[in-house]
Amino acid sequence: ALQLARSEATTRGKRVSVCPSTNTETATPTCTAGASFASGWLIFVDDGVQFTVDGTDTRLRIGAPMQATVVIAPSADMTNGVSYGANGSVAALGYLNLTLDTENRCLDINRIGRVHVQSTLCTGT
Repeated sequence: ALQLARSEATTRGKRVSVCPSTNTETATPTCTAGASFASGWLIFVDDGVQFTVDGTDTRLRIGAPMQATVVIAPSADMTNGVSYGANGSVAALGYLNLTLDTENRCLDINRIGRVHVQSTLCTGT
């Protein structure tokens, strides 16, 4: 989802955001600030208020809720989501920690928007 959002941002020359959503199975899913990405997520062209699907925003992809054993915990700067600028960069640095049963991964997102996968959980902000 993160790579797709970054690619769409650079292709379209517009801000594209990925946000957690608890209502992905409705006709018009929206972002849910502070929710777990495991509850579902949206990728959308974010022309209006950041992390709010509004006005002329276009939904690009919807991710359904995951199984109960999946935990996706964002760093403090990414609780509302991840937003990529037209050049593919992110305004806030951060990470998403993923846990599935006993397996852990950290998706560390650097300033230019690239995702680096680590085999342990990230710490800090």
